[in-house]
Amino acid sequence: MGALNILDTTFRDGAQSPLVETIGTKDSLRCLKLLDELGFHYLEAGFAASNNGDAERIKQARELGLKAKIAAFGWASPETVEQMTALKVPVAVLVAKSRKRDVSISLQRDPKEYLDIVARSVETLAKQGVEVILDAEHGFQAINEDDQPFCLQLLKRCWQAGARWIVLCDTNGKSSAASAANAIRIAAKTVPIEVLGVHFHNDRGRAVSLAETAYQLGVRHIQGVFGGFGERAGNTDLSVLVPNLCQDFGCTDISPETLEKFTAAYRELCEIMNIVPDPCHPWVGRDAFFTKAGIHASGEKRDPGSYMHADPGLVGNKARFGLSDISGRTNLAIKAKEMGIEIPEKEMTELVKKYKDLADSGISFERAEASFYLWILRELDLFKIPLEFSSWKVLDKFLPDQEGDISEATLAMNVGGEDRIADACGAGPVNALEKALRNILCGRFPEADPVKLMGFTLKTMGMQEGSAAVVRILCDFTDGRDSWTTIGADEDFLRAAWQALLDGYCYKLAKIASNKKPAT
Repeated sequence: MGALNILDTTFRDGAQSPLVETIGTKDSLRCLKLLDELGFHYLEAGFAASNNGDAERIKQARELGLKAKIAAFGWASPETVEQMTALKVPVAVLVAKSRKRDVSISLQRDPKEYLDIVARSVETLAKQGVEVILDAEHGFQAINEDDQPFCLQLLKRCWQAGARWIVLCDTNGKSSAASAANAIRIAAKTVPIEVLGVHFHNDRGRAVSLAETAYQLGVRHIQGVFGGFGERAGNTDLSVLVPNLCQDFGCTDISPETLEKFTAAYRELCEIMNIVPDPCHPWVGRDAFFTKAGIHASGEKRDPGSYMHADPGLVGNKARFGLSDISGRTNLAIKAKEMGIEIPEKEMTELVKKYKDLADSGISFERAEASFYLWILRELDLFKIPLEFSSWKVLDKFLPDQEGDISEATLAMNVGGEDRIADACGAGPVNALEKALRNILCGRFPEADPVKLMGFTLKTMGMQEGSAAVVRILCDFTDGRDSWTTIGADEDFLRAAWQALLDGYCYKLAKIASNKKPAT
């Protein structure tokens, strides 16, 4: 059997995802360079008949000198042949209807005439030296449900006309493992299995497993999107499929060095496409190898691999251990070590006790790892925050003629031995207080200037206590490169918010200080 042959369709399927915003040519080319480092054979750069943006991307992509072949896609027609020829693409992906009823009803064409048009389109490009990939839309349904003879005739004629790959598409994502395998076996009696490919949509959550089934049957050309983005529920997720094929099905066509780039590539791709990375994304998500269960953490520490399906390092990821209200010695030790802190054994018993006291008071570091990091530093006297809070005053104003409330905050602090006062107005007390804090900090610590509060979440504990219930505030921060979450808890909403706000900026200062320390 031949080597695994991957075609990434980010600029066909991925671009149709409701999560993906339109990105400019510069970022598009950055995306193609990133995908080229992942060992894929083909990269689709755009729709040949689309707007000038796609055409420009295709032209510039050809000049990048990538290892992967640049492909354009379009409908199998004389117009597309002209466009592909003008763009001088090395690879043309032609999409064709594989069901007679679609040809008759949707295109209102004679089926026999349509087969002639598609075959001529393939032949014309192939004779020009263009590598042609024929994507049979609804190919799986055509073979299993609708019009098998017409579909098989399409596949055979396009193969005979010179297509390098004949691809069955599960366009509506409804195939099962049995029906997909049946269609592949039937198609392989018409064209060689060596030229068959598959393109699955994920509407029923089966795209990756169906691609694995196809690979087991001998299919070596697989189309998908790194990250799985696409219209509706997305497409075959190459960031999951490829490691699975390498680990479970004996695929050796993607090198270990390339696999190690997958996690970083997923996060960078999300950043380029303005998508929030899924922390629980299989293999490449930040929390894909995360556990906070005490028995699991302890077991994993004593017997690495007992609770992980694979070594996270295979895809450049790492194991992470979390904290819960019932975390014990093992979880605290592992979590601290993950953050670069070794807890002395003599300190452990007292730390565990203090941790459980904090949990009883409403503080939970389950999501707020930045606050946990600061807490450990403070308890072990590893970092002294150069800030001392003095006082604040917050005044809320409701103005009937203006949308929303206006809050005014006055904050007094001692920064590095110097007393400072700042006033600020904001859309609500938390916003005003954060602006006042920034006014004080950023003049003294310019490295804190990139820090931004992205949002906060309020949770109430002990509802039976009424107005005396504990309020828990989680604040999400970013500096444009990293993101972190802090927590504050108090019976007073604003005091809880202040704890979380201050931790958010102190975390940045603490990380900078730790990076400045000489290596030991």
